[in-house]
Amino acid sequence: MTVKELREALSKFPDDMEVLTKKTELFGNVAYVNGVKEDSYGFFGTNVPCVLLTDEIESQKRKE
Repeated sequence: MTVKELREALSKFPDDMEVLTKKTELFGNVAYVNGVKEDSYGFFGTNVPCVLLTDEIESQKRKE
């Protein structure tokens, strides 16, 4: 993903939303960002919305 693509993907979310990352690649210590999606995480029993940057390939891209 390029910087331009990342900016476009992030523009859909509010500016005050937290951003987290998820790496599923087993080899190496870095991975490409292939997906930007809305997700959530638990914090002391509260479900907190966030934007998740992940190296997982989105289902739409898999079909192409």
